[in-house]
Amino acid sequence: MSVESVRSEDSLAQVLRRIAERDYSQFPVYSGTTFPGLLTENGITRWLARHVVSKLSLIELEDITVKQVFPEEEHRPNWRFVPRDEPVITVREFFSAQSLLEAVLITQTGTQKEKLLGIITRWDILQT
Repeated sequence: MSVESVRSEDSLAQVLRRIAERDYSQFPVYSGTTFPGLLTENGITRWLARHVVSKLSLIELEDITVKQVFPEEEHRPNWRFVPRDEPVITVREFFSAQSLLEAVLITQTGTQKEKLLGIITRWDILQT
């Protein structure tokens, strides 16, 4: 099963549909092969609140891209890459030590330039 990520050029409407269908709360964002960070429900909510309130009108969400929403994300280290053989106990320790960590992203050797193989969220850790 492949890990779901979003592209910078995807529409906000596409992301919201995925949230509704799968109940995901964060998505790794890719611009080509570059990983700028996670798009989270919090970032989306901040963007919606700022634009709906300031514009006082409805916004066509199909016309808004992830790239436009992404600046509303808090600029903090809320993700970490690990290699595929990282022990689960170590991942648990990452979440314990970093209260703002939202996702651990798994690649073959733990680098951002590799294909994303998996994602572990705080919720996943609580379920184990």
